[in-house]
Amino acid sequence: MPRAARRHSTFNLYHVMIRGVSRQLLFEDHSDYGHFMKTLERFKEQCAFNLYAFCLMDNHVHLLIKANQESIGATLQRLEVSYSHYFNQKYQRCGHLFESRFKSEPVETLAYFLALLRYIHLNPVKAGLCRKPADYIFSSYRAYLKQNPTKIVDRNFVSEQFAGVEDFASFHENADAENVPSTLGKHRNMFSDQEVLQRLKSLSGCQSMSELQRLEKSRCMKSLRVLRQEKVSITQLARVTGISYNTIRRNT
Repeated sequence: MPRAARRHSTFNLYHVMIRGVSRQLLFEDHSDYGHFMKTLERFKEQCAFNLYAFCLMDNHVHLLIKANQESIGATLQRLEVSYSHYFNQKYQRCGHLFESRFKSEPVETLAYFLALLRYIHLNPVKAGLCRKPADYIFSSYRAYLKQNPTKIVDRNFVSEQFAGVEDFASFHENADAENVPSTLGKHRNMFSDQEVLQRLKSLSGCQSMSELQRLEKSRCMKSLRVLRQEKVSITQLARVTGISYNTIRRNT
């Protein structure tokens, strides 16, 4: 069955999400986040797109982006190929890093644009990674508070929609409760993806998940069984390691 054609934006403005294949991690340490941002900045200069918001999560990336010189698809392909080459070389892996088809939603109204801006910045809060969006360093939120000097974010249009920094912050803090649930209790007894990653490195002696995948199967699964006993879900282990759900289920 042919997949549906992408919907196009009248203003070439989109909310884009790119995700790791099988939802595996895209970033294993802080230098990976930094390299992705440098790659994004390089292609911003080459392709002249506008970037209004971004958020780098462990296994996916949100962008609020406006195409100018070329299509969003062409720009995203450049970005993914370049970062995949870096990641595969660093962690001695091969094959696809990103899902074959990125997700995109056209943005046609100012109200939807602002709702997406807030949604992207609140992603880490909703995931239980921080209490406030300003605490998360891998998003554009701090750039709007002028706490981050990055030039990659096109702030002028967004800043014009608010009376000032306090108004911008208030807009994010006053999100509906049902859209931004309190996650502190929910996540208190759970491992984050980064905690699982570090635990696996410690248990296996591997420096990366690609190295873990190359281990003898019995040694690899021994480490995963320890985390299963610690109540880490198969879904999370598959996401962090890049090993299939069924393989982990059958062997742990």
